[in-house]
Order: sequence, then C-alpha cells, then structure tokens
Amino acid sequence: MLEVTKPNTNIKYSVDKDNGTVICEFKDLGFEISHMIISIMNYNSLGSTPYESFLFNIWESLSFKIIDAFDNKTIRGVAVCHPNDEFDMEYGMELSRARMLNKFYAVFSNAFNEVSKTLYNMSMVADDTAKFYSQRIDKFANDINSLVGEYEIIEE
Repeated sequence: MLEVTKPNTNIKYSVDKDNGTVICEFKDLGFEISHMIISIMNYNSLGSTPYESFLFNIWESLSFKIIDAFDNKTIRGVAVCHPNDEFDMEYGMELSRARMLNKFYAVFSNAFNEVSKTLYNMSMVADDTAKFYSQRIDKFANDINSLVGEYEIIEE
C-alpha cells in the first residue's frame, strides 16, 4: 500500500494497486470548516466598533464549537477500479478526492447552516431586547411628561 500526503494539507491518499483501490482522507476538519465560514461571512474585518467587537466575540465562540465538533473527524472518498479495467493511480486519486470533497461540502453546508441559524436567533433576541427597552424608555418619558404636566412651572 502506497501512502501519499498532499503538502500543507490534511489530505492523505492510500493507494492499493493490487486491489485497485484509492482512498482519499481529509483529517481534522474543524479548523478548515471554521476558516471557510470566516471567509464567507467576512468576519475578519470585525472589531473596530463595540457592536463589531460583540459580533466578533460571538463568531469566535461559534468557531470554537465548530472546531470542537469536527476536530479529529475524518472524511473519506473511495475509488475502486473495476476488475476488467486497467488501474490508473492518478484517475483513482482524482475520483476519490472528488468523492471526499462531495462529502466534505455536505458537512460544511450543515455547519454553515447551524452557524447561520444561531446568528439569526441571536439577532432576533437582540431585536426583541431593543424593542423592549425602547418601549420602557417611551413609557418612562410619558410618565415624566405626565408628572411635569401636573405641576405649574413658575418663572421668576
């Protein structure tokens, strides 16, 4: 069995020429998925205002959860040569990689959807909280106005 690791990646190929099998493995998915979500959501630029710092802290917390959920996980893609065909290692590597990536993007899509739902739910809570305090402030202002209206202001 021949083992080939792609430089600067967590991708490894296991080639078994005798059995006509190529396995592509992608290990430790957490960091890669977290990095891809950061790139898509463009949270790299957050942090200059208090609100952006707040969003960045939320994102940082979510990214650690993603890393924990997918760390030490491996996704495999397998290509098996038909007995009547001639074994081609390069084609087997391409096919096993494509199958692995298909699984990876499905996992990534699920992770991204979970992050999006969490951020949406948090924004709904923030919106409800803002409405609640806005109503409280309006009520307080009305109470002050009604109290002031009960007294006669005497100018000297």
